[in-house]
Amino acid sequence: MNEWWTSLETFDRTVWAITIVVSLIFIIQMVMSFMGVQGDTGATADFDSNLNTDVGDIHDGSGAGDHLPFQFFTFRNFINFFLGFGWTIIALRDTVHNQFILIAWGTLVGCFMVAMVFYIFYYMTKLTATGTMNIRNALHGTGSVYIPIPGNKMGMGKVQITVQGSLRELDAITEGDTISTGSMIKVKEIVNGTILLVEKV
Repeated sequence: MNEWWTSLETFDRTVWAITIVVSLIFIIQMVMSFMGVQGDTGATADFDSNLNTDVGDIHDGSGAGDHLPFQFFTFRNFINFFLGFGWTIIALRDTVHNQFILIAWGTLVGCFMVAMVFYIFYYMTKLTATGTMNIRNALHGTGSVYIPIPGNKMGMGKVQITVQGSLRELDAITEGDTISTGSMIKVKEIVNGTILLVEKV
């Protein structure tokens, strides 16, 4: 083992060292993931804040509120990149002798690895989003007032209404008179994507 290591060029040693380290970290991340531990906690770079978007609890069906919970500059993506980068160079080292071409191939495969993880997260998010509430499913539904709703759109109250099989507590306004607690209401319209316009029934 020692003879093999000392026989390697500096370039090969560097690639092997990086690849072995990131492979070990990748295995640890996989084990932690199966154990339910998040591998990216506290490891996200400060400059990714603008890229960090979350799926909201409410989707209005327009697609405007559907965001992707994916951070590009993360420790996990760093590992994924160098995993593809390192093993690609090692696999091609015997057939490709030009270091610049090897680095180019390694970079290409590393970026592919990151992109692949991106799309895996994307489709996982889509699957998760199908189980979240679409407030438009409350349209024309009926419920009861939980917090009084001021009349003439002078303020918001809250109503309890069943949406997608679950009882929800949502903000509501009305164009008519004040609707008191316990009164039955019907949803006429969705305002601003999150507020119910209701009337007393």
